[in-house]
Amino acid sequence: MDDTEASLAREAISFARKHSYYYRHLYRSIPEDDPFLEDLPITDLKDYWKMARADLANVLTTPLVGGRIYCTNGSTDDPETIHLTMDETHNHSRAKALIWGNTLDLSEGDRVASLATSNDLHVGFWDTVNMYTGLMIPVRGTQILISNEQPLGDIAAAVEKFRPSILIGSPVDLVRLAKHLGPSHALLSIRAILYLGHSLSKDLHSSWRGTYPKAKLFPLLYSTFDLGLLGVPAPITTCEDREVDPTYSVAHEVAILEIVADDGTAIKQPGVRGNIIVTHLTRRLQPVVRYPVGDVAEWADYETRTFKYRGRASVKIKLATSTLDFTLVKRIVDEALETDVHGRLQCVLCCEDSRPKLVIRLAYPIPHNPGQIRHNIESAIWKASPDWKRDRLAGAILSLRLEWVDIGLLDHDESSGKLKEIVDER
Repeated sequence: MDDTEASLAREAISFARKHSYYYRHLYRSIPEDDPFLEDLPITDLKDYWKMARADLANVLTTPLVGGRIYCTNGSTDDPETIHLTMDETHNHSRAKALIWGNTLDLSEGDRVASLATSNDLHVGFWDTVNMYTGLMIPVRGTQILISNEQPLGDIAAAVEKFRPSILIGSPVDLVRLAKHLGPSHALLSIRAILYLGHSLSKDLHSSWRGTYPKAKLFPLLYSTFDLGLLGVPAPITTCEDREVDPTYSVAHEVAILEIVADDGTAIKQPGVRGNIIVTHLTRRLQPVVRYPVGDVAEWADYETRTFKYRGRASVKIKLATSTLDFTLVKRIVDEALETDVHGRLQCVLCCEDSRPKLVIRLAYPIPHNPGQIRHNIESAIWKASPDWKRDRLAGAILSLRLEWVDIGLLDHDESSGKLKEIVDER
């Protein structure tokens, strides 16, 4: 940690300790002589939100008299409420806008087009875009609002007519447009694409190279609902024939980001996965210090604070009396398919004949031995989880089913574009 980071960390620690009952209680046995951030305990989310539900004064530094309250299940399975003053809300949006302005080199005359649902356009395109991306165009720029529910021919005609500089949309919509136009029909005005989500598969990426040959790809800013902006994506060229696995720079204007092992030790080596821990530098109404985000990442380069997002830390699959960790299921599927299925695996919880069933959707062509793969996966789950085996033998859970689907059929979060690792259809 350099001197600037250390100074900002000390300021955040001192403020939280002085004004937040939770952190004052948490640090009661720690000397006040400028402790190092890594020496402080990591926020225990269960304790933090238990105290918050008991009395908001435990986590708020002053009563909220004007601002916004966000209700979410955030990083835990229990209800959480995030409180921001109006100044904090404005400053967070402004920070996003400045970062996007610099990253995309926005200038007067730029046209920004978004492929969005009619509902999003009705609610207010720019409110929606700013809420999820923070992107603000120059005063003399132009917003182009295109409903993705129109016929593809009409969407293509609108894009060609208005010649946007920047295009925002889901990977599915961007691929649909590219396939409609064909590889020989290039949209040369588009210099940047902002796509919803994180990684992109090689086949999906390669399908639009001919349509957007001059465009750099950007995932949205790395952010979480409860903490906001945390990372800024580096551009990716559409001419590279490879998987898209974006790298992010820590948004040092608003946060200090650590990656730590399960035992709490800091990770600084590249390529080693750990849990993301965040100290927010600008939140004062509801400060957070060494707060677990619930995501996993690895450093690409610790010195430059660049990292790669690696998904959720621990997501549970609960059927009957059995609980499976999503990472366990992914590891079993990885081994069965002999490849890393990151971004192509989705677990669906459903009911048939009033009994629960686990469906694993895989965005791959149907292999020559799907039955054997299904058997291998279920056998491995039986071996890894005695509860699962017991529930299956008792008939409390139906047999596992695999679905081999097009990647566009996997469900994604409408706001962030992130792949939903678990979909509950019960």
